[in-house]
Amino acid sequence: MNAQELKSELESKFPGGILSWEERSPHRVYAAVKPESLREMARHLYAGLGLRLSTATAAHILKGFEILYHFALDRGGVVLSLRVSLGEGPPAADSIADLVPAADWIEREMAELMGVEFRGRASTEPLLSSEEWPKGVFPLRKNGEIPDSGLQIGGD
Repeated sequence: MNAQELKSELESKFPGGILSWEERSPHRVYAAVKPESLREMARHLYAGLGLRLSTATAAHILKGFEILYHFALDRGGVVLSLRVSLGEGPPAADSIADLVPAADWIEREMAELMGVEFRGRASTEPLLSSEEWPKGVFPLRKNGEIPDSGLQIGGD
């Protein structure tokens, strides 16, 4: 399956679920998806089409936050990143860890380091920080600051 076949498959299975599609190369594709389509699309990629989750990333961008789930189709040499925009409010998304087991630890890391709330997770305890780490401080957010807290990590 190549990138165009993958796009056709997802568009037919999830009408309106893909907001944009960007092929940076024949083997590297980004699909911005509606947050409400993420879980079922991830389930289909993993269980239906046999893609594996290679990793996931969260970013604090100008317009809020986004999460990218990077799925690899090894037999076709394609990496598809599902991009989910979380907007400017407190970042929250539905967890896919119960559908795609490889998402478990990376979602916990994104919650701990970026402050993303993953709804529906069975486990939310931190993986990396000590018990002394202040609650509500997320070191990978822009300049480590939590709005209205006055607490800042690094920065100026």
